[in-house]
Amino acid sequence: DEEPQELEYWKESDVEVESDIQGCMHSEPSDLDTPMDEEQEQDLDGDQAAVIWWLVVFTLVFQTLHSLSLRAVQWLLKFLGALLMCLGKFSSKVSEIAKVFPSSLYLRAKYINDKISVPPILHKVVCPKCHSLYDYKDCLEKRGTQFFVKCCVECKTRTPLLKPIITSKGTQKYYPILLYPFCSVISTLRTLFLRSGFLDLCEKWRQSVSRDPSVLVDVYDGKMWLEFMTVAGLPFLADKNSLAFILNIDWFQPYKHRTYSIGVMYLAIMNLPRSIRFKRENIIILGLIPGPTEPSLTINSYLTPHVSDLLQLWKG
Repeated sequence: DEEPQELEYWKESDVEVESDIQGCMHSEPSDLDTPMDEEQEQDLDGDQAAVIWWLVVFTLVFQTLHSLSLRAVQWLLKFLGALLMCLGKFSSKVSEIAKVFPSSLYLRAKYINDKISVPPILHKVVCPKCHSLYDYKDCLEKRGTQFFVKCCVECKTRTPLLKPIITSKGTQKYYPILLYPFCSVISTLRTLFLRSGFLDLCEKWRQSVSRDPSVLVDVYDGKMWLEFMTVAGLPFLADKNSLAFILNIDWFQPYKHRTYSIGVMYLAIMNLPRSIRFKRENIIILGLIPGPTEPSLTINSYLTPHVSDLLQLWKG
């Protein structure tokens, strides 16, 4: 049941808040992994595809430089889509562009994901007290025409998971108090292995293992690596296309003039050559542990969705 909570009044519009809440509902890989209308896009020539890409990049840069709200960007995309449709009456080339142009925030996200293979960002609602994770749909209950915020079942104190807020239009919404944004390990690996030659780089270590047991050149010569060459009598690292990860967690202060600590969890693929192993483009970002303080007891709850991915990879 819902504990009495003080209403917060936000300047954001219904569109912005609802877009955030829709994002919170994605706790599993979504259809952003699936390409947009491939048939229509294949009908475009190189110049037409370049125009769409240029317009999409322009909206991203313009949004960032001028701190545009999501509502403003939504209107900008709609305007560009409508403009292309009008110009399409005078040119068949432009008409074909208009049919494919992503004229909404959601379609823009799908278009970008398809072009540069960005793994979708997923979300879990976080209990502010014990850091347990929940799906957004499990945090709110509707009874008749009323909504009730649920409390964390792991806490002895009745800690609400959402807070009621009032948008600029006077609409009441229920917003997560804390969110854990994260990426699927499997989706990120799929993105990495789409790169030309990446799998070959992961196998290159087999050529650099030291033949002298008294010389330790890299992790491949260490005791732990050798122990995982076989597992339960079966080849693991000794077998092709088997990966070993190292888990890291770092804390940082995102603000200059206030104490606010955020944690980032990430994986490095130990199979990669040492010279590129920790380069940003080869790192798997697992998630951002929300602040303002570090969890006092454990981060196990934040590892739960990633352990599920790793178990699935282990089974093959």
